[in-house]
Amino acid sequence: MTNKLLSIGHFALTLVILFVILFSGKDAPVGGTTNYDAVDVTDGYSVDGTTIIDGSGNFTVTGTFTATGEIQARNLVYGDANAALPGITISTTSPNEAILTAAQECDNSILDIASGVASTGTIRLASATVMFADCLDTVGDTREFVVLNASSSGYLTFAVGGSSTLVTAPSATSSIDAREYARVTAARVTSSSNPWLTYIIYVAQ
Repeated sequence: MTNKLLSIGHFALTLVILFVILFSGKDAPVGGTTNYDAVDVTDGYSVDGTTIIDGSGNFTVTGTFTATGEIQARNLVYGDANAALPGITISTTSPNEAILTAAQECDNSILDIASGVASTGTIRLASATVMFADCLDTVGDTREFVVLNASSSGYLTFAVGGSSTLVTAPSATSSIDAREYARVTAARVTSSSNPWLTYIIYVAQ
């Protein structure tokens, strides 16, 4: 009987040592009260040291969040990926244009674009191919952002990249004067015929 108790004691001590080795210096996988239907994590929930849901219920995602169902959000605020407005300058060499990248259009809410030439310049929007590879991967996807002509004078004209078309509101223009804003919506309208990507421009005048 004594030998059995010693064996059980050694086994229990071994489990304790293994537990200490495995979880020493690490947070417990789940804290709080658990049952089959819910998990109550009082101090929040973290993944790889990054807080996803804090103790107050605030939800933060730094990567890509994908939802296949309906999302209902009140007080929705669009923000930039890095909380900084990119400064883009029109090239001073012919054809005097700035070619926007998919990252610039997909990751930012406002693009500041200044002309590097005296009077005019061209804003060439990203092509369908690169936009589809970045953020518009499904027919019906849209991406909206604002462009500011950050120049002190002169105007900038929109142009499109490959497999894309440009649409303006009735009686509107595809150019923006100095310190004017334009709202741009990129919409993936089809996957079987060209053009696949439509840019809709609304200029605030």
